[in-house]
Amino acid sequence: MTTPHPDVFWTKQNWIPEQVSTTVRERCRWTAIDIAALLDEVDETGITRGSIGQTVFHVLALDQDLQPKLFKAALDRALPDSNRFWAAAIFLYLAGEDAPGVLDDLFEADRASGNEEALFSISHRLEDVEGFQHLIQSIAEFGYVSLF
Repeated sequence: MTTPHPDVFWTKQNWIPEQVSTTVRERCRWTAIDIAALLDEVDETGITRGSIGQTVFHVLALDQDLQPKLFKAALDRALPDSNRFWAAAIFLYLAGEDAPGVLDDLFEADRASGNEEALFSISHRLEDVEGFQHLIQSIAEFGYVSLF
């Protein structure tokens, strides 16, 4: 099994040999463009059990070096806000109980990278991205972000 997606029912018709799965997991590395394209596929149902977003999460998670890439995507003001939101949500989810400190790091990096002085700025600070307040509230109340 290449991905631990709980809703893929593995049978002898779709089973992937362990050697192939291991090779895929060792070599799968997403580029920033790949990550943006995958995050674009998350629809209005978000990342919930049985959604396309859940599949996107598990495909992204094949990359063993995903977290720093999600950090960069969340801060990339050239990306659509929805991509930035989902990159931050997955990043914070993967942080588990370290989410409060990781959220602080995200805010600090976002403020440092922002260009609030731009004349025609169309980008938003991360905390102004639609839905981001829900992530902040989840971390404040529970100390982590839950996607599933």
